Order: sequence, then C-alpha cells, then structure tokens
Amino acid sequence: MKKPEKIHESKTNLYSVSKTLRFKLKPIGETEITFDSSKIRDEDEKRNVAYQEVKKMMDVLHRNFINDTLNSIRLNSDLLEKYIGLFQIKDKDEKQKKDLTDTQSKLRKEIHLKFTEEGLYKHLFDKEVLQLLKDDIERIRNDKHISLSPNDALDCINQFDKFTTYFRGFFENRKNMYSHDEIHTSVTHRIVNENIPIFLQNQNTFQKLNSKYPEILSKFEEKQFKQILDKFKMDTYPPLASIFENDSINRILDQNGIDFYNAILGAYKEDNKIKSIIGLNQLINQECHQTGDKTIGKLSKLKKQILSDIGSISTRPEPFVTDSDMYVAVAKFYEISRDSFSNLERVISSLAEGQLPT
Repeated sequence: MKKPEKIHESKTNLYSVSKTLRFKLKPIGETEITFDSSKIRDEDEKRNVAYQEVKKMMDVLHRNFINDTLNSIRLNSDLLEKYIGLFQIKDKDEKQKKDLTDTQSKLRKEIHLKFTEEGLYKHLFDKEVLQLLKDDIERIRNDKHISLSPNDALDCINQFDKFTTYFRGFFENRKNMYSHDEIHTSVTHRIVNENIPIFLQNQNTFQKLNSKYPEILSKFEEKQFKQILDKFKMDTYPPLASIFENDSINRILDQNGIDFYNAILGAYKEDNKIKSIIGLNQLINQECHQTGDKTIGKLSKLKKQILSDIGSISTRPEPFVTDSDMYVAVAKFYEISRDSFSNLERVISSLAEGQLPT
C-alpha cells in the first residue's frame, strides 16, 4: 500500500540554496606563542600596508607605459579610413554593421600588438616588475599620487622580493587593460569604440559651425586657441581646423592628447581650479543663445584614457580589512552626508502626505 504523501512534501527541495562558509585558522597554545615570538603577524600586517603603496606605484608604471606607447603609435591609415567611412553611413545594413565591428576589432588588435611588442610589457606581470619600479623610482615618485620618500618607497618594494604572488590577482586585473577584446576597461576599447566615435561626431558639429559662424572660429583661433597652445607648450601652431581632421585621431590616443583636445572644447582645469580661458562650447552657447539657433549642438569631450587618473573609474576602492575599518568608513560617510539625509527624509515625508516639498 502506497504511503500517503504528507502535505509539506510537495513544497520542499524545489530550489537550491547557496551558502557561503567562512573559516578562520586561529593559533592556540604553543602555536600562538611561536607566532607572537617570531612576530610573523606583525610582519604580515606591515607587508599588507606596503602592498597598497606598491600597487599605487605599479599603477604609475602602467600609466607611464600606456602614455609612452600610445604617444608613438600611428594607426593603420587604410583601416582607419575604412572605419571612418563605415561609421559615417547613417542607415547601415547588416553587412555594413558587421564590417564596422570587424574593422573595430582589427584596430583594437593593432593597438594591442603595439603594447605586447614592447620589451617592458611582459615584465609588468611577473617578479621583474619590482626591478622596473626600482629602476624608474624617481619618475614614479614625481607622480602626484605617490607621497613616499625614496627610502620608504624602496623599502615597500623590497618587502616583496620573495612574495610577488601577493600581486597575482592584481596582475590579471591590469592585464585586462591591454586586451583587444571588446571590454570597457581596456585601453583599446576606450580609443576605438568610444573616443574615435566622439571625435567623428564632433567633426560633423565643427563643420556645421565653420559653415554658419566662421567669425566665431576665427575669433577663437586668434586668441583662446593660441593661449591653449602656449599652455600645452606646442612647438608649432597648427590651424584650428586641423584639430578636427581625420589625421588628428592619432593625436588623441594618449591622455596628453586627450587633455589638449578637451581644453579646446571647454575651460580646462589645473589643480582643481577652472582657468579663465573659455573654449569653443562656451562661444557656441553664447552665439546660439543670442540668435536662438538650435541646429548646432555642443562638442562632446573625449573620455579619459584608462588609468589616467588613479582612484577614478579605472580602479575600485580597496576592500575593508577589518570590521572596524568598515564601521569607521560608514561613520565618516554619515557625518559628511547627514544634512543630505535630513533633507531627503523631509522630502519623502512631504510627498507621503501629498504635499510638494518646499
């Protein structure tokens, strides 16, 4: 006789549940005494602090390598011409879309190859990177994100002479920056899939501006443009129009070229202060406001090169080491944001009562 089914049996074992188990090895007895007497934990804590500093120095090394390499690149002219032609077709058919994707892929691979051909490249991800840091320590220390003295910087590096496995995950993360795959965190994607399209869209806007308001461009070229050229210590004074020509794509690959291009479009920043030199966008805005012309849009700024500004989109915040670190960070955030939270509570309360917040 079949055993009757209990009412709950059809409701159990329907879905899998994932659980994370965390274990901790805690020394006790003689082991704890040995740990304390040998100061292993103290050394490991010191090495963890040094780890954060060495990662910063490695990022400076990567950024210098990226800028130096990109500064020497000229993209294949035939590929670039094909890319531009396909990009400018408004209503692309499926074949044209595929051709555009394939051309982008070839350009990314070309840039990737330039990186990998450099002898320095392979050593950025192995134990030799420590020697690279030591050899380039003065240039690295001149970076605004590094505040260590020469001796302290070398001391941090030396702590990892036999511990480069600490950086295994970091190496893999940074290697992705040089990938030719279509990933948003790679240098090749930033150039081919993001900044070149922005450049080409701006090119169309500039041509419209030159056709309708040539006097604005002439006035800008005579004054502000020359000031920007002087600011960036340009040896020659190229015509303003040449900045928006196809050949100038090779000038906007590295961060220095991006900064120069963006300075032309709008007021540039130095030491977090906006300088008085106005860019093309301000002049366009003034003219369109006076004439009511809405046919000319703004020129879009290029995106920063990957890792160009440590602590921005290229890196994630360091994880909390202890619960105490997390509590301190949350408390600081609350102190900074307390007024915002109060205002938000007031707005939500007003809306809940059917009133518009004042």
